[in-house]
Parts: sequence; C-alpha cells; structure tokens
Amino acid sequence: KGTVLYVGKAKNLRKRISNYFQKRDHDGKTAMLVENIKDIDFIVTKNELEALLLENNLIKKYYPKYNIDLKDSRRYAYILIHNEEIPWLEVVRKREGKGEYYGPFVSGHFRKLVLEAIERNFRVLTRKPSPRLRKSIEKEEYFQRLKQARQILKGNVDELISELQTKMKESSTKTYYEYALTLKNQIEALESLKEKQ
Repeated sequence: KGTVLYVGKAKNLRKRISNYFQKRDHDGKTAMLVENIKDIDFIVTKNELEALLLENNLIKKYYPKYNIDLKDSRRYAYILIHNEEIPWLEVVRKREGKGEYYGPFVSGHFRKLVLEAIERNFRVLTRKPSPRLRKSIEKEEYFQRLKQARQILKGNVDELISELQTKMKESSTKTYYEYALTLKNQIEALESLKEKQ
C-alpha cells in the first residue's frame, strides 16, 4: 500500500538485503517484516555520519512500524542550538521549545564526540554565555563558526572538509600560517570524527 515499514542503513546493501531473504531463523518481528515487504528503495550518502542522520530523520518522518527502537525518542538525545543573540549548543532529551534540533543520536558516545569536536575545534559554545562573555564575542566570526557546526550536525562533513582545505591553501599562499594551522586542525578533527563513526 506504499506504507514505509522499515528504515535502515548499511555499508553493503546486497549483503544486508540478502540476509533478510535467505535466512530462515528470523525472530518474530523480522519474519513479519520480510513477509510484508513489497518494494525496496535506497538513498546513497557520502559518509556514515550523513547516513545515520538521514536514517534518524526518515524514521521521524514516516514512523515505520518496524523501527520501534528509534521511534521512542525519549531514549535518545538531541543536540539543540538555542536561537538567542549568541546561540549555544545543549544536549536535550525532548524536542520542546524554540531552537534547531539535530538527531536523535542513537549513540551517546558518538554524540559526545560530535559535541567535543564542535566545541574544541570550532569554538562554538556548549553552555549559555554570561553577559560579560556575550559582550566579548565577535558576532560575525562566531556565526561563521556556527554555520560550520550546522554542517557537521547535518552530516555534510565531506563538504565542510573540502571548503576548509580550499581556505587552508589560500591562507598558506598569503602566508597566514597561524590561520592555516587552525584550519588544518579543524580538518584533522573532522577526519577523525568520520573514522570514529
């Protein structure tokens, strides 16, 4: 009937799909799922982070019957960007109130890695800034870093790495070595994040 029954991600699609149809000792839930499958569709992503975020978003959009674990989002956390004069990031359990929500993140460990990379390498705040700190922040520069954090949270890591590499080459050519080193560190942090994912 065109109802989405299940959303899943796989590195090897052929192997994942054949497991469903060739195995005979499925648990009850999986056996019922296989019995009801009429069509399969797929979306190719650039990396696993993008795949994870897409999987979560599609589950939230369609609420598939056989994705019970992820549908119960109370078990997972989101990263919230507060829409304030100086936006800041916070881990929350529910999507309540204004702001931009990213997730849910199934792995608490990976969520922590993402947050640490954004805080340490892109210097985006992970707690509400004091009035004194708000006054000292250069807004234009901060909002540029926040834009990069959004790319990471959306899973556009490869795109951001490419942008940073271009900027790093330009900075080296103009002998802005200190800025080029900052960019290099950001690129390395993103590459490390991809590997850990």
